[in-house]
Amino acid sequence: MKKNLIRLNKIIVSLGGVGFIKPASATWGSLVSAIILYFFFPYLTLPVKLLLIILIFVIGTILSSKIEDGEKIHDPHFVVIDELVGMMITTLFISQIWWQFALAFILFRIFDIAKLWPASYFDRQKGGFSTMFDDVLMSLLSLSTLHLILYVSKFF
Repeated sequence: MKKNLIRLNKIIVSLGGVGFIKPASATWGSLVSAIILYFFFPYLTLPVKLLLIILIFVIGTILSSKIEDGEKIHDPHFVVIDELVGMMITTLFISQIWWQFALAFILFRIFDIAKLWPASYFDRQKGGFSTMFDDVLMSLLSLSTLHLILYVSKFF
């Protein structure tokens, strides 16, 4: 029974196994998240989007902590549920326009890899909250940059 629960936790945090794709599991997690979000996220209301972000953040925090404790590894590579939350935040206010989702993906990957402060601080901390929260911080920067680019592009 416990093995099945561990396996289920890994399936959830790896987004159905996407996190086990090498190399660059976080990039794959972000890409799959962007594609899935493209097809349904623009149709949801803002309160539903926010509720989903909070729910997945909480689930990701709990399961990531359990996996980190069980595996004795800080932020295992296969945990990509944080990329899903990051992409959800980054694409929060855009329409179903493919190039905007592509730009959101590129910006999120750039900022997630760069791990600017204070995300770099959380990235070094142990526990599921830190695993999730560093991506939240970088997604807020991605969201801001995306909308700045969209705003400025209206003048060209």
